Amino acid sequence: MESFFAEKGIECHHFQDSHLHGATENRKQDQTAFKVFTPYYKSWEKLRKPNFQKIDSQKLKEFALDKQELFSEGQAEFTQLMQSVDEKWASEVGALKARKRLRQFISSGIEQYDQTRDFPAQKGTSRLSQFLRTGELSIREVYHRIKAEAPDSIGKETYLKELCWRDFYNMIYFENPQQQVLEIKEQYRNLQWNSDEQLLQAWKTGQTGYPLVDAAMRQLNQTGWMHNRLRMIAASFLVKDLLMDWRLGEAYFAEKLIDYDAASNIGGWQWAASTGTDAVPYFRIFNPTTQSQRFDEAGDFIYKYVPELKGIPHAYLHEPSKMPLNIQQEKQIVIGEDYPQPIVQHKLMRKKALELFKGIDQ
Repeated sequence: MESFFAEKGIECHHFQDSHLHGATENRKQDQTAFKVFTPYYKSWEKLRKPNFQKIDSQKLKEFALDKQELFSEGQAEFTQLMQSVDEKWASEVGALKARKRLRQFISSGIEQYDQTRDFPAQKGTSRLSQFLRTGELSIREVYHRIKAEAPDSIGKETYLKELCWRDFYNMIYFENPQQQVLEIKEQYRNLQWNSDEQLLQAWKTGQTGYPLVDAAMRQLNQTGWMHNRLRMIAASFLVKDLLMDWRLGEAYFAEKLIDYDAASNIGGWQWAASTGTDAVPYFRIFNPTTQSQRFDEAGDFIYKYVPELKGIPHAYLHEPSKMPLNIQQEKQIVIGEDYPQPIVQHKLMRKKALELFKGIDQ
């Protein structure tokens, strides 16, 4: 990009604005990179956060008119692309939309963020990730507006810490450029993963027989976005319940997510797989049923994305396979036909996952 402008005699300035701090800005006292989040965060908090830059719209218009021939081809391609985009997506883009959502989050969401962010049926997250990914909204603007406009609260503190996680994972990716294909923890680079294509397809299409996992994957497939708590649950299920290579899940998320950020996605998958830096211990394995009961107790999120379960008694919502046959017949939903039986048994697969990782650690 810089060489293009240089060839045209246009003065160009560039700034690091994709993260609050670049990959090498937050270091230990000996100038080596952090490997654990908590000390990184404590250091990060003390660093001054550069303010966001405002664009002079009038100057930009004048420049565009003066140099419009340089961008005619790109503008034509952009117009063609927007014409092909589904109308619902076309209304979800742009800096104005992004700032409106930020204002709404500051005024009515951030104070309760720590309490609501784990429940996918609630509007408890900021939903700003897609705008940050495309640059429609600056992470610096998000940070400084929240600092200035949001009243102090645990929710505010929790959200700002989440912004730090973006910087942390960006730094980790910089320090480990092979992270997308290679486990950071060397002892786990030769794990013997399952290669059952049918299980992988069931996970991708939301047909695992575990309602919250299925709802999560269907949300991803239908909307291009997945709630953060569900990203952890879906990832844990693929790696620890199906014993499948985390790279397969990372690649699928990369294909589907409209807010895909390589550093955060890869970092998250290696966290779930217990193979990354400061990752969840291998023996911490999410139970998909108890996660469902805890974070979607009433089933509002499940009902939205797994509508075939709407008619069953709530007592069986989180474990449909336990519904007696007479009730299945009464409700006209046959488990195994209208909705799948669990493709694996969690208790058994948990034991196998522990054996897999223990075998490497010993």
